[in-house]
Amino acid sequence: MQSNGPKHGDIILIDANVIIEADKLKTWKAIAGAYNLHTVETVVKEALRKPAQGQGISMTEASLRGSFSTIHTVSEDESADWILSYPELLDSAIDDGERDLLTYFHCCGDKKIWFLCGPDVGAMKGLHGMGLLDRLVSLEQLQKNCGIKNKIQNHFNQKWHDTTVYEIKSNLR
Repeated sequence: MQSNGPKHGDIILIDANVIIEADKLKTWKAIAGAYNLHTVETVVKEALRKPAQGQGISMTEASLRGSFSTIHTVSEDESADWILSYPELLDSAIDDGERDLLTYFHCCGDKKIWFLCGPDVGAMKGLHGMGLLDRLVSLEQLQKNCGIKNKIQNHFNQKWHDTTVYEIKSNLR
């Protein structure tokens, strides 16, 4: 993450794991109120999916959708353009939501946008392959920026984030 990380009002791309974790931590409303959240339709569907064990998110679909300023549906042309631009990423362990988020990021061009993913090393490697790993931010960092000091599980905290970014840049992952 860049030392001058995201500021209130910045565009943050969000994946399903982050939605689920922030909902569990009861910090979703604060984050949604502080940042300009964007996602893709695939991620919304993933976040709303009820897990085989346990409960899903506590938000209604309408509430979840309302917390985003943009929910983009990735077109076939956009997907094809991303694939042609980064064919080496096709072999990465990137799920459908992450792929669509990376595609949307690619479509946004040079806008100052941040990418918030959970413990998704595939998405992190995808960002590295796109030359955008410095645009990655942790859930813990966003929460701190909102004045929230909740204890964050290891895959969502800054230490895990920094270690994983280092390992990816060093080709250790």
